[in-house]
Amino acid sequence: MIISTEPEGLIIDNFIAIDVFGTNPDVKYFFLSSAHSRQCRKLTSEWQRNRICCSPITAKLLSVISSRRKEYKISDKWIRPLDLNVWHKMERFRVMLVDANHAPGSVMLIIESEHHNTLRRILYTGFFELMQDFIRM
Repeated sequence: MIISTEPEGLIIDNFIAIDVFGTNPDVKYFFLSSAHSRQCRKLTSEWQRNRICCSPITAKLLSVISSRRKEYKISDKWIRPLDLNVWHKMERFRVMLVDANHAPGSVMLIIESEHHNTLRRILYTGFFELMQDFIRM
């Protein structure tokens, strides 16, 4: 597994990008951990790559933000909301979105893939706030 850290987020195997919306032509899956302006700044009306997976709340927030701020205008057709706390099967990996307890809709991502009979797992936290209730879980 090749992990490339970027100032904004993470790229995994040049196939999965989290909070990174550059021009890497090999990236097939894009994830947005939050509707915060830091994560959204490269999402514009010119976005015509693959769909961006995010939480249902973030998807709704993006729609509102797009209607009010032209610099973040992105068509709803490029947004794919994923339910939290369930595994979602993708090509070559699966992902679970977990509440990050930060801004509304913000999530952490757990990504699992199997490579040569070895399970590989990544936890992407983005911004999160650790609370005692979470520690007890």
